[in-house]
Amino acid sequence: MTSSEVLEATEGTWCNNVDSCPDDFRGVSTDSRNIKRGDLFLALCGQRFDGHFHLQEAMEKGAAAALVERPMSGMIPQILVKNTQKSMLDLARVILRKRRANGGKMVVLTGSAGKTTTRELIRLGLSSSGEPVLASSGNENNEIGVPLTIWGWKSSEPYAVIEVGVRKRGDIGYFGDVVSSECLVITSIGPSHLETLGTLRGVWEEKSQLIETIRDGGFLILPEDVWKQFATPMQQTLLEKRKIHLVLTRMNGHGVPAAGKDAETSIGHRTMTILEGSFCLRESGYFLQGSFESTDFSIKMEIPSPELAMDMLLAMGVCGVFGTDLCKASEAIGDYKGGSGRMQPLRSKNGILYLLDHYNANPLSMEAAFSLVDNYHRGEWSGGKIWGILGEMLELGEDSESWHRYVGQKAARLPWGAIWFKGNHFESFLEGFVSSGGNPSLLHRITGKGDPDDRYRLIAPGDIVLLKASRGTALETEFFHLGLEL
Repeated sequence: MTSSEVLEATEGTWCNNVDSCPDDFRGVSTDSRNIKRGDLFLALCGQRFDGHFHLQEAMEKGAAAALVERPMSGMIPQILVKNTQKSMLDLARVILRKRRANGGKMVVLTGSAGKTTTRELIRLGLSSSGEPVLASSGNENNEIGVPLTIWGWKSSEPYAVIEVGVRKRGDIGYFGDVVSSECLVITSIGPSHLETLGTLRGVWEEKSQLIETIRDGGFLILPEDVWKQFATPMQQTLLEKRKIHLVLTRMNGHGVPAAGKDAETSIGHRTMTILEGSFCLRESGYFLQGSFESTDFSIKMEIPSPELAMDMLLAMGVCGVFGTDLCKASEAIGDYKGGSGRMQPLRSKNGILYLLDHYNANPLSMEAAFSLVDNYHRGEWSGGKIWGILGEMLELGEDSESWHRYVGQKAARLPWGAIWFKGNHFESFLEGFVSSGGNPSLLHRITGKGDPDDRYRLIAPGDIVLLKASRGTALETEFFHLGLEL
């Protein structure tokens, strides 16, 4: 990125050591600890931090210049702007223009559950062509992480897969055209961040604003049931007006897809594609079967989860609309073995299966975790017991108690050896569990009392242990008492 591009995009002006202003920058960074020689350092300001105090460190590590809100004397050349956080978006737009000028395409995805998993599946599928694909990493899906990811989009990467999270109203509007896409994927709509978004309709209203940022002639891919439940006539009209192709995924459960091929149907005046799949058990394991535009595919799944199968179907839809070889894509996607703390199976040396899904939790992902446990227990792990180390689901708003009762009801369907629960909604979970026939003696609350090392003494080789909670519950503190080393 050249210095003139930065000045034009941010409407900034040079100040301090103007004579040594560089012509271009190797990269952009907001973290003085990770600065590389020739980078532009962007001094972010927040309630708990001020990047201006780190200019000295950035200079010592080789930063060529800094983007600042106030001049800092005696240091590297600086570009003065009104708001450095807004400038992050301005610079991201520069990268987007450059990459699209060379044919680059951006996939944006959002949803209440399955975002990170689907993001990785899309990355695997698109990269099966042999070309590198940029994708968001970790949880960099907010107002800082999204532009940071786009900054890293290299000219050698034909695709960028960008995850966009929503915590409150206005989050999508903040990004504007920075999250414009050739393909938008909405994984699911469920009860998450209800304390700020209010209702499921509120969740859809915020996340679906991304539909307005799909570029003309682009693609919208999401589950059929989500579209039927939430889409408005205005959104349907928008697709028609902008010639955006709608691809709806439909999972038919066990067996063979009903049609065996893509089905064409219509909603209002809009023609759309139905991408059907089935989650089925064969002698050699679980598979996702499906087809896209007369091309059949079959994916052997390392993790026997119907929810993961739906995420895979969404990813295959993305590969299909971009013309990726679906045979190669299905092989690459089939290699997915779970992410760290997200649907992650871990087989211990003493023969215990731990299912680590403690990074995040809401009612949708809780149900998915229970389904995963059930499938493992019906298969190769049928000889052992199942145990749950669960925690509360955060950010569910005023309906939090009722959602914990709901999850307790779902949990009662499984034959647990015991469930240990950490958090403030134990009573609500217990109430739901008992109301659906669960034995109350199987539930135990994790407190600071008693001997934690004695808590899990009954877990034995051949058993399954599910760890599932919201990140803020800090369920990973139980790893030590389980003897887990990650």
